[in-house]
Amino acid sequence: MIMEVAPQTEPETETPDYHRRRRTLVRHLHGDGIEIGALHDPLDLSGAHVTRIRYVDRFDVPGLREQYPTLDTLSLVPVDIVDDGEVLGTIPDSSLDFVIANHMIEHTRDPIGSLRHWLAKLRPGGVVYFAMPDKRVGWDANRPVTTLAHLLEDYRSDPAERIQRDRAHFAEWHDLINMEFVDSDDDSSPYPAEARALPSEEQRLAEINHLIEIDYSIHFHVFTHHSFLALLGYLKDALHFPFVVVEAAPPLADSWESIFILRRTDASIPAANAPVDQSPPALTADQVMPPSEEESVALARKTLHLIGMETRVWKANTRAWQAEERASQAAQRASAAESALQQAQERLRWLEGEVIPAKNADILAKSNEIAAYAAAARRIEALPPVRIARRVQSVAAKRLGRGKRRT
Repeated sequence: MIMEVAPQTEPETETPDYHRRRRTLVRHLHGDGIEIGALHDPLDLSGAHVTRIRYVDRFDVPGLREQYPTLDTLSLVPVDIVDDGEVLGTIPDSSLDFVIANHMIEHTRDPIGSLRHWLAKLRPGGVVYFAMPDKRVGWDANRPVTTLAHLLEDYRSDPAERIQRDRAHFAEWHDLINMEFVDSDDDSSPYPAEARALPSEEQRLAEINHLIEIDYSIHFHVFTHHSFLALLGYLKDALHFPFVVVEAAPPLADSWESIFILRRTDASIPAANAPVDQSPPALTADQVMPPSEEESVALARKTLHLIGMETRVWKANTRAWQAEERASQAAQRASAAESALQQAQERLRWLEGEVIPAKNADILAKSNEIAAYAAAARRIEALPPVRIARRVQSVAAKRLGRGKRRT
């Protein structure tokens, strides 16, 4: 039974506090900048002193439509610059006042390298504004927090090593993503429809290979708010990245994103192969999950699970309503076709009962008249020429005589 018919809007996942905080933090943005990977959800810059914003993505809009078919009903921002958002190779260094990269850092293969490139594009005093999901609440809840040592290895790896490390990233994402929050029957699932049911090793490898083949945009790394703060501290102290942390807004009680704002200092960007002063420290359990946050995280997970269930119900109701609409339209078309058929049958009966017999009678009368004329013509043709001439004269005289009497 359908519990709700044709809901008008999808369940709300973004609260007023979520929007209010974003609107507050954009006050740090000014001048000329870019947003990477905005797709259908660009940052609202209302209240920011921004003179120009350009949108960067790895494909143009038609390419993004092909890559993300689930966004086909949504309006995408125009792509001004087609570029690798992790590197921004087409943008000159020290040319921007801000870089926005919301929900981008977790999709990067090399988060440290990405931050280095983003900082390099800024003028001194410019800011990087980025949001990221806290893994404790979202799809990645079953995955381990990415260690600082792992992130440094990604940063230091060569292209051949990166390919192998990428495969490991895809495998971890495939094996440990929290399926509680993923609707495997959803058309947006990254797995082929025929590859969702069999959990064999052969099937597992096939699914991982498929993700790699289509270059699916996974979360290559996962963070908590506190683990990312530890990463930022390490980048400043050990790698000497030139920034200060302006904002480090933790997840809200009913939201699962952290927001960070970094301001570039006057110091130069260190070389990618610059020596590291100290090895990355291990993350403690309290850094990953402070005991004081366990209750709020559990509540947030329940809230997100409820939203997920509501979304599934909404999708099911929408599909049912669409099916009913299609059935109703089909019934209307069938009714119209039946009415047209009845009208055609009535017209056929009228033609057969009235029009055709009358036409046939008229045709028969004309045919008889033509036959009489033909018979008369044959009789005239059979007369001798003299009799024909006399006959013509006689007829003409009679007509002339009748004409004289009328005058």
